[in-house]
Amino acid sequence: MAMSLQGHWGDMTGDTASSGPLFPHIDNRYGAVGKYGSIAVVERFMRTLKDECTRRILVPLDLVQMRAELEACIAWFNAERPHEHLGGRTPDEAYFGKKPANKAPRWEPRAKWPRRSPCASPQVPVRGPTGVRLRLHVDYHAGRRHLPIIRLKRTA
Repeated sequence: MAMSLQGHWGDMTGDTASSGPLFPHIDNRYGAVGKYGSIAVVERFMRTLKDECTRRILVPLDLVQMRAELEACIAWFNAERPHEHLGGRTPDEAYFGKKPANKAPRWEPRAKWPRRSPCASPQVPVRGPTGVRLRLHVDYHAGRRHLPIIRLKRTA
């Protein structure tokens, strides 16, 4: 379930149509000034934005370039980064109702591993034969090396 953080004064983005009949799948969350944990979701996002984006680059002084950096980081955060709060799904998978990548059948590189043996959570079946050779493929969102896109690919 997606969320829109609001105070009792309205939406933080200034868009009054961010929830309600047009967006029934978005829950409003109200922050209470001075209450512990009331804006924890926003605080955690800000920490991630700092730790995984702005502290890893030379921050541009130009407003247009800084906006582009933040937009790339947020796009990566939503499309590529799994979230524990969402059960290992990305925000895009949760919001758009896509099948989570972490629930797809997995490859098993160990040749003698029993197919029905449990794997790390979430439990998913083995795809194809066991003992496959895999290659770790790392790409970067918008060419930015601090925003990795990591995939396992089967080798021939």
